[in-house]
Formats: sequence, structure tokens, C-alpha cells
Amino acid sequence: MSAVDKAAYLLEAIRRLNDEWMLRPRHHHLSPASAVVTGFHGGEWIVSVPARCRIEVHFEFLPEQADAAGWGSCVEREVEEWIAAAAAADPWLIRASTGDRVAPGWCAARGGG
Repeated sequence: MSAVDKAAYLLEAIRRLNDEWMLRPRHHHLSPASAVVTGFHGGEWIVSVPARCRIEVHFEFLPEQADAAGWGSCVEREVEEWIAAAAAADPWLIRASTGDRVAPGWCAARGGG
């Protein structure tokens, strides 16, 4: 199974999340929250089926989406739920998500990984 092909489920989840955020009440000065795919890396060698794929996403959120301390933990939780739901729609991703394959890389975004 190609991890790049399976990443399509996760990319679709990100697209749907953006659609959902566009439907929410607008801020009077700021653009709606958004998730922008900034990197997509898959495969180890040109003649092999990709066993891994990494999607890098930049998340911008509105002040009202911040937690009590002003951070994005609420957005983080929402994104994790969308990704988990997308993974749950595919048997391969369900099996893969019990390991380390379908896991948001929050520590890297926080400077820890």
C-alpha cells in the first residue's frame, strides 16, 4: 500500500476543515482560520512503493479559537479529531494509526522535535 496514496484521505480532511472554518462567524478584521499544506514528502526511492509520507501544515487561527492562555490547544484538538476521523475511514490508516504513522507533529511545531 502506498502511503502517498493514503495521504489523500488526510489532505481531504484538511480541505474539509478549511471549508468548515470558512462557514464559522467572521472576524471583523482578520481572515478566517486556515490550514495550509506547506510540504509533502513521501517515498524513499523512485522505484519503491512509499511506506511513509509526511504532510507539513501551517495552521492560522483566530483569537477566539485560542485557549485561555492564548495558545492553540483548542485548534490542535480539533485538527487531531479531523485527522483521526479521516484515518478511521480507511482500514490501512486505521491499522497504521495505532503505530506512529498517523500522528500530528505538534512537538516540531512547538520547537521540541
